[in-house]
Amino acid sequence: VLFARNTHFYNRISIGKVNVKKGAAEVLAMETMSAMPIEDKVAISLVVVARQGITAIHAGDKIIPIN
Repeated sequence: VLFARNTHFYNRISIGKVNVKKGAAEVLAMETMSAMPIEDKVAISLVVVARQGITAIHAGDKIIPIN
């Protein structure tokens, strides 16, 4: 299970697809631009993907290895 969330603003997030390149999974997500600061609500989107062939997660400019 992979997820996408915004830690600064409360926005609706939609996951479009997951790309896997050289074993690194990258979540492509889109969010609305409400610009409401997070106070007491959290929005998160989840996607279920097959684990086969995924050895890392691409997060921003970093690649995080997984076991």
